Amino acid sequence: VSGYRFIIAPGVDERVLTAVMVRAIDGLCRQNNMAGLSFNYVDPKWLKVMEELGFAAWKHQSYVWDNPGFASFEDYLWSFDKNQRRNIRRERRKLSEQNLEIRPFSDEAITVDLLEQMYTFYERHNEQFGPWAAKYLNREFFTGLFDDFRHRVLLLAAYDREAGGKPVGMSFLLRKGELMYGRYWGSSGDYDSLHFNACYYSPIEWAIQNGVRRFDPGIGSSHKVRRGFTATANWSLHRFYDPNLARIMTRHIGEINRMEQERIDSLNQTVPFAENRSSPR
Repeated sequence: VSGYRFIIAPGVDERVLTAVMVRAIDGLCRQNNMAGLSFNYVDPKWLKVMEELGFAAWKHQSYVWDNPGFASFEDYLWSFDKNQRRNIRRERRKLSEQNLEIRPFSDEAITVDLLEQMYTFYERHNEQFGPWAAKYLNREFFTGLFDDFRHRVLLLAAYDREAGGKPVGMSFLLRKGELMYGRYWGSSGDYDSLHFNACYYSPIEWAIQNGVRRFDPGIGSSHKVRRGFTATANWSLHRFYDPNLARIMTRHIGEINRMEQERIDSLNQTVPFAENRSSPR
C-alpha cells in the first residue's frame, strides 16, 4: 500500500529534517559498501521532497477500486457489461452452493479469538508458497490489535452454515474514514470462488454500505481488472552509490516510466464496464 514516508512531528520543517535523515542514511550505506538505497510504495506527497534530494522516482503499477456513489451491490454489478455481471453473479452463487456465507466483523464485534484465527489463516496461506511467501507479521501483531486498533480492522469471515463452529476462511482489511486497504487472507481448505468473494466482492459490498470511497486491495495480478479495479501508478525511490548502476538508472528511468504508464493505460482499456455506466437499471 502506498504511504511510506518519514513520520515527522507537526511544526517541524519536513524538508530540513528529511535532508538530515537522508544524509545519515547515505553515510551508513557508503560505510557498509552498499550498492544502493530504495524506498518502496512511497507517499506521493513525500515523493516530491525526495526527488529534490536527488532520488530517482520509478513508476510501478497497482490497482484501486473507486466508488462513484453506488447505493448497493446491485449498482456495482450494473456498472459492468452483461457478460461480467453474469460472471460475478455466478461466482457469488458458488458460496451458497457450498453452504458458505460471509459475515463482516468490525469495531466491538471483533474478538481476540477472531484475530487469532486470522493469524492461523495468514500463516497457512504463506506456508503454501514456501520461501517466496510474504510472512511479515507474527501472532502478537494480530492479537495486539484488539486493545487499541480494532476500530480500524475489518474481518470478513466465511462460515459453513451446516457445520457451524469456527470460520473456514477469512480476509483482513484496514479502514480509515473513506479509505480501505487490503488484504491478507487464508482458508482451511479449497473452496470455489471463496477468494474472490472474501477479498473483493464482500469488501466492496461492505464499502458501499459503510461510506468507503476508495479500496486499495494490495499487490496482485490483473484478474482484479475483471472485478472493476482500475490500474493506477505507485512509486519507488532509488539512489545508487555504484556509479555503473547510477548511470543505468539515469539513462533509462524516463523510458521505463513511460512504458509503465503505457501498461497502466492498456490495462484500463480492458475493464469490462458497461458502455454507459450511468444508465438506469
